[in-house]
Amino acid sequence: MDTGLPHQPTTVILAPFLFTLYTADFTHKSADCHLQQFSDDSAIVSLITDGDDKEYRELIQSFVGWCQRNRLQINAGKTKELVVDFRRC
Repeated sequence: MDTGLPHQPTTVILAPFLFTLYTADFTHKSADCHLQQFSDDSAIVSLITDGDDKEYRELIQSFVGWCQRNRLQINAGKTKELVVDFRRC
């Protein structure tokens, strides 16, 4: 059956699903900090109050350590940090 789509190896098609399945066991429970995952992307979302980013930094270190132990490579070239400050000047 011809779907009109370019032919791709099965591993390319399954990669996002397998990544999600493989990383599903990393969890962090907190009201202010959590890991958001979609397909093969992950985002750490945190509410930092009074400049206290300790839990945020600990979650990042924990996730990086978990990836290393599980032989997952983080693409540093695609890694970004976005800071949104809601304080009024």
